[in-house]
Amino acid sequence: MKNIILKERLRKIAEIIPLNSKVADIGADHAYLPIFLVKNNISPYVIAVEAKWGPYKRALNNVQKYECEEKIEVRLGRGLEPILPGEIDLAVIAGMGGETIKEILMESKGKLEIIQSFILQPMKNLCKLRKFLLENYFEFKDEVVVKEEEKFYEIWRVEKGKSKGFDDIDIIVGPILKNKREEIIKEYLKFRIDKLEENYRLSIKGQNKLKQEEILKKLKILMEVYTDAFLCNNN
Repeated sequence: MKNIILKERLRKIAEIIPLNSKVADIGADHAYLPIFLVKNNISPYVIAVEAKWGPYKRALNNVQKYECEEKIEVRLGRGLEPILPGEIDLAVIAGMGGETIKEILMESKGKLEIIQSFILQPMKNLCKLRKFLLENYFEFKDEVVVKEEEKFYEIWRVEKGKSKGFDDIDIIVGPILKNKREEIIKEYLKFRIDKLEENYRLSIKGQNKLKQEEILKKLKILMEVYTDAFLCNNN
């Protein structure tokens, strides 16, 4: 059976997983990422977790189809609940809303001490999730941006750490992303600024003062980072 070809978002997640890590993919869906990891000898063992019977069966069928039963175990359960101490080094939680990821981490507080590292890829509510992580002593080891089918995605690698200070720039842009200078970051920040400006115009029409203040705060921070990182350096 041929190997799976991942799209950009999942491929980037696979790229930043340390070699020989035992991995849990929470919300594995089709189990494409676990199959890719074992087929490419990135991971010797992966647990694919699904909370609902339909996706669980879909993942199980694909694992069997690609003949990966010896290296991938598919489990039915919510979040990190099916994971036992010492089974994995790293958990991937990708393709979910930031609030859902936050709920999974909150429900799994007893498991956070037994997992070395997390790769998170929230689809929305990124600032809320990042604030929660910083408040609960997660240390950001990397933040990357990928573009797939004209959409941007942030991918974070975090570990449970010690208390550190943080500010609004860390929450809104990211403690690592704010210092990166790649072209994709420039494009992404510009996209976010344009989107916020559009939302601000809509909030004026709706006369939503609270929303306007929130948008302006984010806009100010994004513009400062964008200008310092990309515009000033070009002069």
